[in-house]
Amino acid sequence: SCPKFRHGTFIDFYGDCISLVAKYIEKYGNKKLHKNYFYLEAEVLYCIDYEFAMKPLDFLDRRSGLGFIDKQAVSESLLRTTIIFKEKLKWGDDVFDYNLLEAKKNIMS
Repeated sequence: SCPKFRHGTFIDFYGDCISLVAKYIEKYGNKKLHKNYFYLEAEVLYCIDYEFAMKPLDFLDRRSGLGFIDKQAVSESLLRTTIIFKEKLKWGDDVFDYNLLEAKKNIMS
C-alpha cells in the first residue's frame, strides 16, 4: 500500500503514475528534503525526469506546493534540492550558482 502523507496518499498525489514513483523511491531511497515534511529526494528526481521540472522551484513551489505553505522550509530545502538538480542535469558550477541565486531571490519576493 502507499504510505500516508500530506493530505492523502502517494496515490492521491501521483495517480496512475504511482508505480513509477514507487520505483524511484525504491531506487533512490526515502530521504526527506525537510525534517518537517514528507517530500522526498526521490520525488525531485521523478519530477525532473517525468514532470518537466527544470529548476528547484519547479518542484518546491509548483509540484510540492511547499513554497506556498512554508517559505522557511523551502529556504532550508533549497540547497539540497538545487544539488539534486545539478547532479541529475549535469549542471556546471555557473548554472548551479545562477539557479540557486534565482531561487533565493524568488523565495524572498
